[in-house]
Amino acid sequence: MTIDVLGLGESLSEYRGGNISFGVNDIFRYVHVNFLVVLDVPGKFTPERLSIIDNSTPEALYAHKEEWLYHPNYVPIKLQHGQPDISIDLDSPLIPHSKFSPFVAVVMAYKYFHADRIELYGVDMTSHKVLSQDNIALQIKQHWGVLTGELNRRGCEVAVHGNGLLVK
Repeated sequence: MTIDVLGLGESLSEYRGGNISFGVNDIFRYVHVNFLVVLDVPGKFTPERLSIIDNSTPEALYAHKEEWLYHPNYVPIKLQHGQPDISIDLDSPLIPHSKFSPFVAVVMAYKYFHADRIELYGVDMTSHKVLSQDNIALQIKQHWGVLTGELNRRGCEVAVHGNGLLVK
């Protein structure tokens, strides 16, 4: 089964739909997805972005922060402690995470739907706010390599559309 994971970057324009989809944050501004992943608390979003998230209608809004309890489709998730610098545990009931929300969406696509192919659109990571922090880009690439290596080992292919940090 192919699952699409959508971010807010430029390559989102290449997305044509047709598969079960996960999106992050205020993706409903551009496209409706089946499942929404939000890792920041509501107060981290501008009023406009928060309004889009609040009015989104996914089958589930997955978040690890209880501040999202008010959303009618809120489903709590629990994240693993630490980040996958060297290895990753995809068999734990806890969700591995990194410095960017699409990472969690990819993990969930595999864990919850047993995806054998995951396509990413809009996850270009060329101008994301976290990239301005020291060594974050290196950590993201390292975590992404650990995740995709394990997914490939388990028979799940990952395709990143567009350009940017995650494209090999």
